[in-house]
Amino acid sequence: MEGKVGNERLMVRVYGKEKYYPLVTQIRGKEEYQIKQYLPKEVERALGKISSRKILEEEIKNLSDGIIANKQAAEDSSASLTERNQARARAKTQINKRTALARELDELKKGKYF
Repeated sequence: MEGKVGNERLMVRVYGKEKYYPLVTQIRGKEEYQIKQYLPKEVERALGKISSRKILEEEIKNLSDGIIANKQAAEDSSASLTERNQARARAKTQINKRTALARELDELKKGKYF
């Protein structure tokens, strides 16, 4: 598979084929872009079934669940002070990771791939 940028849009094609297809399309009424839903099957197969956008959304959800669990552990009065401090540190690290992933997801939604 190879790609090119034409008319400010990312275009892809399978090697040996003549036609280029736009990879993304703009969501109506928003400044967000998504991978085009109707690409030829061979292009979809080359891109993979799971988009990076879905992967980021899943990672953000998993981090959010971890943050909630660590905050609960940090507030647990039956735990030792060391364990509570470690839970707070883990929660802070996860919050920072989630923030970075959320920014990356926003850039993907707005079509900033480069």
